[in-house]
Amino acid sequence: MRRCRFALGGILWMYALASSEAAAQGYPDRPLRLVVPFAPGGGVDFMGRLMARKLNESLGQSVVVDNRSGAGGVLGVELVAKAAPDGHTLTVTNNSSHGANQALNPKLPYDTIRDFTPVSTLATAPHVLLVGASVAASSLKELIALARAKPGALNFGSAGKGSQSHLSGELFKHVTGTQVVHIPYKGSGVVMTAALSGEIQMLFASSPGALPHVKAQRLKALGISGTQRSRIMAELATLSEQGLTGFESSPWFALLGPRGLPKPIVTQLHQEIVRAVADADVQKSLYAAGAEPVGSTPEQCAATIAHELALWTRLVKEAGIRID
Repeated sequence: MRRCRFALGGILWMYALASSEAAAQGYPDRPLRLVVPFAPGGGVDFMGRLMARKLNESLGQSVVVDNRSGAGGVLGVELVAKAAPDGHTLTVTNNSSHGANQALNPKLPYDTIRDFTPVSTLATAPHVLLVGASVAASSLKELIALARAKPGALNFGSAGKGSQSHLSGELFKHVTGTQVVHIPYKGSGVVMTAALSGEIQMLFASSPGALPHVKAQRLKALGISGTQRSRIMAELATLSEQGLTGFESSPWFALLGPRGLPKPIVTQLHQEIVRAVADADVQKSLYAAGAEPVGSTPEQCAATIAHELALWTRLVKEAGIRID
């Protein structure tokens, strides 16, 4: 009986493998659905539409962007986790919806690692640490000294609880040992307005959004949050370069499919993404948006997600961050 069960299991596994390979050979055989788990107009939506256009051209099938916002990206991501693993439902996500969310809420209706197939990290988009023009600090060192001298007197704004700008601010507090009050807003545009009016003293924002205000001297840029300098603000040193050891917060975007996506489909999609990210027009669009093209392997993408989840899980635990 045990041998029969073993043989039957082997036959079913071989049948499933053969079926997935057969499906992959005709891929794609209908339009693709690219789920963006955020509202139109944001960074993830921009990246999703850019990749959809290139995949549309290369795969010979239309790629429909489906914005499914809600619960900080959870609703759209869950939809993909439960989709058939045939390569016709994919998602472009980021390190908020696919890293920080599970760190902040271990009871998500999916597992960030187990329930998805990574295809490629598309790009990174580090934030800029900004302070108001009236803040008595013109360098990272001076800001830290000011925050330590006046615990609770400074505040930082974010695009909302659990957002990347929120977690970057919490990481800053944790690494520097400072007490800065968090003020959540509904979106990046609103928080930038609050910074310009003096309602908040500091924030982490995208390079393109920050640059006009820095040039006009309405805000001061003190550092880049990523591991490398920004192409559009090359003169601005990273926070780690300035001695902020242990600070790493570089938003990224990735293409994922449901768990069990056949390897031939993953390989095909990865090859198309690498070609798309290397395209001169795509790179021009990415640089203009403050993003750096990547085009990683599926394995590198999986490692990036695992690293992100570990980073924010540790921060949430050590800093006692709550979003309720």
